[in-house]
Amino acid sequence: MPDERSIADQLVDLLIYAPVGFLLSARTVVPQLVERGRSEVEAPVSTLRLLAQVAARQGRTELQRLCDDIRTQPVEGDAQSPAAPPTPALPIDDYDSRTAVQIVALLDGLAPDELRAIRAHEAAHRGRRTVLARIDQRLAG
Repeated sequence: MPDERSIADQLVDLLIYAPVGFLLSARTVVPQLVERGRSEVEAPVSTLRLLAQVAARQGRTELQRLCDDIRTQPVEGDAQSPAAPPTPALPIDDYDSRTAVQIVALLDGLAPDELRAIRAHEAAHRGRRTVLARIDQRLAG
């Protein structure tokens, strides 16, 4: 059975009585809505926090491993490092006496052929992952 009330009465209900009714019941309804929203969102947010903590912990572990690898790399002239034959004209002077950090800082100005020559030398001699990875990045893009 269609609503027999006039449009004016329906508008009064919608624009006056409904807002007033909401305001009167807001004291009890709003806290219930907040609690319901919290219960729906809290579990996924807690899960995301936990995942973020695990990811951060794993990232720190991986970073520490990489730092340890860099620290434990043999230095030329060390009793641990095998004697390498002299390097034929690499584009970085005194290459074999430089640290990985020094070499990485000098790679940006080199041409692709020079980068490939340094990569081949590094892979055959000291094999420092930081140097090899940076050369690969430069060659890729």
